[in-house]
Amino acid sequence: MKKEHLTELLQKYVSGEATEDEKRTIEDWYDHFDQEDVSQEITEKFNPANKDRIFNQIISKTTPSQPTKSFQLPVFWYWAATVALLIVFSFALWHHLPGDAVEWQHKVTQAGQKSKFELPDGSLVYLNAGSKLSYPKEFSNTRRLVQLEGEAFFEVMHHPKKPFIVQTNSIETTVLGTAFNINAYANQAIKVTVASGRVAVGKLKAEKPWKELNANQQLTYLADEDEYMVNQVEIAEWISWKDGKLNLANRNLATILPELELWYGVSIVLINPALGNCQFQTVLHNQSLQSLLEEFAYAADINYNIKQDTVFLNGTGCK
Repeated sequence: MKKEHLTELLQKYVSGEATEDEKRTIEDWYDHFDQEDVSQEITEKFNPANKDRIFNQIISKTTPSQPTKSFQLPVFWYWAATVALLIVFSFALWHHLPGDAVEWQHKVTQAGQKSKFELPDGSLVYLNAGSKLSYPKEFSNTRRLVQLEGEAFFEVMHHPKKPFIVQTNSIETTVLGTAFNINAYANQAIKVTVASGRVAVGKLKAEKPWKELNANQQLTYLADEDEYMVNQVEIAEWISWKDGKLNLANRNLATILPELELWYGVSIVLINPALGNCQFQTVLHNQSLQSLLEEFAYAADINYNIKQDTVFLNGTGCK
């Protein structure tokens, strides 16, 4: 996106009409004001610490003179100040920033798909089924920010002066260089599991993290209760998916259905709800859906019927 379009983006941002990509573009652009390649004059003028002062100055210049007294500033003058501030931002952008704004990349996997790829800094990402990772084409000079929906395992290149930050819809995880897994599918508890090194986990854009995690520790965040817990775990059980393995041992069928649906890209319907109590001692390793269903049929007397992309399971059930 060329610089002449940034004024329109800024207007959409403050009016609430910007898309998620457009919001990220503006926020990442603003973050660049504290970098070495921006002039000192502009850095001082647009430093976040000075935003209130600039805003107040604009209000004072756009608001008609009034006797000194306590009153509620009309909404009109807030909008006038906002527009004035946009003009100032756009002027600075035009004269001092490079020709292109930040360009975001997106990696998306559908149900039944997985992906492995490198980020611009050389970090490796394993993206699980039904997931999306967004990241800039080039990281800034101060941080490496990515945004995740779904599940991914990261092997992060060490860089002490550029923290690697993963944002989900509720929390963010910050590291310098390590290996860890984040499970953040919609409407489920968010789980951050560390394979090596150390990570800091906290509320999205909070000043301080909740907790620092070490290897073999897992933080689970329950958004509805706004609570988190930390446990010791066997790391292999939580990251084996990236190697084509899915551990179903000692787990009820009802609890593993969402994972199976993503794994194979199908919908699974339990005609008899009692089947949800069945447990299986199975570790899938690049196993076909047909082979898994045959295993279910043998172990728990389950009948199955496949119609297009839907699997129907029936039987007497398990106690």
